[in-house]
Amino acid sequence: MPDSPALSDLPTPDAEAVLRLLQAATGVQRRHQFFGWVQANFRSLLPRALVSCGSYQRNQRSLSFDVFNSVVLSQQILSQFTNPQSELMRAATTTWLERGRRSIVFATEELASNGAIRRELEAAGLGQILVHGVSRPQRPNELESFFALAEPAYPMQPSNERYLEMLLPCLHSTYLRMQQTEQELGVKPPARPVAAPAPSPGLPLTGREKQILAGVRDGMSNAQIGTLLNISALTVKNHIQKILKKLGAANRAQAVAMATSQGALALVGLDLSRSTSDCFPAGACTASHLIV
Repeated sequence: MPDSPALSDLPTPDAEAVLRLLQAATGVQRRHQFFGWVQANFRSLLPRALVSCGSYQRNQRSLSFDVFNSVVLSQQILSQFTNPQSELMRAATTTWLERGRRSIVFATEELASNGAIRRELEAAGLGQILVHGVSRPQRPNELESFFALAEPAYPMQPSNERYLEMLLPCLHSTYLRMQQTEQELGVKPPARPVAAPAPSPGLPLTGREKQILAGVRDGMSNAQIGTLLNISALTVKNHIQKILKKLGAANRAQAVAMATSQGALALVGLDLSRSTSDCFPAGACTASHLIV
């Protein structure tokens, strides 16, 4: 098993990135927050354009996968990462167990013997896939969770394996906590990934749109963003619709991911000197986070 580096052994920028990731994880409760957490914090440490997360469902007696992707991929590719019985996932989980349950970078051809699938993965730039998982405590050959990470034209390094080894407990617990929260709220996971609409080319985000998207990134509702910017929640909603169209994003989380990857939100934030508790009393429902 690759040695998990200590923070003191890491280059300063990477050590700081790990600390930010761990600190930000504590605030992740909902699906869109998990997506934003991955996109904002995996950069420089792990591939993040496609993150497939699986957890063991006892009622189904098998893994069930979600895919969080910030790049548009074909349904054939997405099905390889969401179906536990797909050729890719069966090969990844089986080989991971055989090789000692450690973080591994696979070349695409190792997991996809089907020529058509392999060519489609390679055409999308997914030549390598980083995987790791958590075995069930009393049954080491059964999986509690499993993660596959990939990014187009991403040159995997040994450090990626080490960082995933280090961050796996946080990734595992954050994903399961998000799932539990969604279940308690009665939110059903997406039936299947939705392809993003075509973007409107040549339309950069305005300063106000960046402010609003920064609020979305920080997990704020339309009403909270509107209060801080002195505009109505409906105006915020209309801005978000325009942002989705400009970026070609399918939803708020993907819009945050795309803007973050482009550096559009690097220096953008809202004035948080007024606590959001001034906008909403403790325990108030913030289900509007998901309303676009």
